[in-house]
This record gives sequence, C-alpha cells and structure tokens, in this order.
Amino acid sequence: NASFCGTPFLAKRLNIVLKKHIERFLPETTTKIESSLARYRDELAKIGEPELLGDPSNVLLNIITLMSREYEQVLEGTASDLSVNELSGGARVSFVFHELFANGIRAIDPFEQVKDVDIRTILYNSS
Repeated sequence: NASFCGTPFLAKRLNIVLKKHIERFLPETTTKIESSLARYRDELAKIGEPELLGDPSNVLLNIITLMSREYEQVLEGTASDLSVNELSGGARVSFVFHELFANGIRAIDPFEQVKDVDIRTILYNSS
C-alpha cells in the first residue's frame, strides 16, 4: 500500500514512536531530576551561601581561605566559639609543647640504652 511507504509515512511513524517514548519516560526522568536537584541543593546548603564563596571558578580557593582564617582565629584566641572549660588554640599548643612534650623529653634517659663502652667504640671507629 502506497500510504505506508515513503518519507512522510516514516516521519509520521517516528514522531508517534518518539512521542510515546517521551510520554512513557518523562515522569521518571522528571522525578530523577527533582531528586538530584534536592540533593545538590542540600550539598550547597552545607557548603555555604554562594555569595559568601564568590566567583564559582574560585570556590575551592575561597573555602580553603575561609577555613584558614577560622583556624588562625582559633590559634590567636579570637574565635567566637572558644570553650571556657578547656584549653584551645594557641593556649593548647603552648600547653602541649611546654608541659607534655617537655616532661616527655625530661623523662628520657639518653644513656639508658647506650653504654659508655658503646660510645667509646663509636668514637674510636669514627676517627
């Protein structure tokens, strides 16, 4: 039959097939897109407001800079959320070096494992 042959019939038939395919998969595709949008909006909310991060091409650099500033504030003791119950920032670093580290170094006896005879032998061998 001539009505089932030719380019016009093929175009009409392909249009029908495409339309049915779109009608079949459009709801599922729309749902996937909406769930992805919601997930990415949640991630963006966790990262921070876009205007705080600046130019999209510099987002990572801006995040690192913000983190660096917050870390610096903690070390200097100017951060707003410092604890009053424990040492933090520069005070904590100072305590670790001046108390814990210093006491640990003082507790080490350098001659406990190495005897005078061993030191004398090493000196003779090195000269």
